[in-house]
Amino acid sequence: MKSTKNLAVLAALCALVACGGGGDGDNEGANPAPAPSTGQCQSSEDANTINQCVGRDMIALQAGGFINFAGSVSSYANVSTGETALQGPTANLCAVSKDQGQWHLNTPFGNFSVPAQEEMVTTFKPAFLPDDVAAMQLLHPMGGSTDTQFNYTISTGRDGSVTRMAWVTRGTESFWCESTEGAAAPPPSLAPTPRTCTENNGPGMNGRTMSGASSYTIRDGVASITPGTIAFSNSSYTPDSTTGSLRMRLFAIEGDYFGGQIQGYVIGTFPLRFTDGSNQLRNGQSSQLNTQTVSISSYPPSGRSYCMVTVFEEYDSRNCSTADKYCVVDWTEFKNPASF
Repeated sequence: MKSTKNLAVLAALCALVACGGGGDGDNEGANPAPAPSTGQCQSSEDANTINQCVGRDMIALQAGGFINFAGSVSSYANVSTGETALQGPTANLCAVSKDQGQWHLNTPFGNFSVPAQEEMVTTFKPAFLPDDVAAMQLLHPMGGSTDTQFNYTISTGRDGSVTRMAWVTRGTESFWCESTEGAAAPPPSLAPTPRTCTENNGPGMNGRTMSGASSYTIRDGVASITPGTIAFSNSSYTPDSTTGSLRMRLFAIEGDYFGGQIQGYVIGTFPLRFTDGSNQLRNGQSSQLNTQTVSISSYPPSGRSYCMVTVFEEYDSRNCSTADKYCVVDWTEFKNPASF
């Protein structure tokens, strides 16, 4: 668990490296989603406390690097109101994952997705670290949102323990997820309360629809969806009009979904690719999709039951207000809930 000392250390580290969620980021452009860049190394051997590098594949990473993890301790703080909250230790209480160029932080206090076109990794020199810490690195996404700031640290203790800590800062609020390898095992989770979910479908938007039989499975760390048929047909558009880039995502949510902005846990993201090699549909075109399978990107907190929703999303740099410019155009909620 975080101590006041650890928070003070992290605050000092952030002051040194200008922790944040990234630069201004130009969201205008063509509708196919932009590819992330790799960045350039910016070493600083003369600095007293740090070495920095943009592009995390360019320096040696400790303890396996900045991998996805499920945390057992989560906390919330608001420096303006003085409000604080702490939950845990409980297995899979919170989760941190990277998927499709975004970092996701899922906590009991809030869920966030922060795009990262580049990533700066900072290695702190031993002389600057607390006595009980042997090594520390910090990952800081760049080129994304300035409103929601994400950071991720790995600390290796002198006792061999490894603590992974990620947090999002939004205004005066901070949301944390923490995992310590080798710590005492959290207490077993209670059996989840059964949840009733409503089998339901969206109406489609501007001629973008998904229809037909659909299903999902979750097994052995793998998520699969069979979306049915997706189509684009709008008589008010020209015949050669195309959609933006398309994708599917599978969400676990605590209740029924009725459209609009979705709040929940991203279980998997399924990029779409059609027979012509594109990920866009032309006006009047439809495609019956085969089963799509990906590794589960993150697990929601255990001990709960969730309604499962597949969302059909389109990239729209001009009209979509989400951070990554993908908006829901249609969706399916399944009758059978899932527990994790």
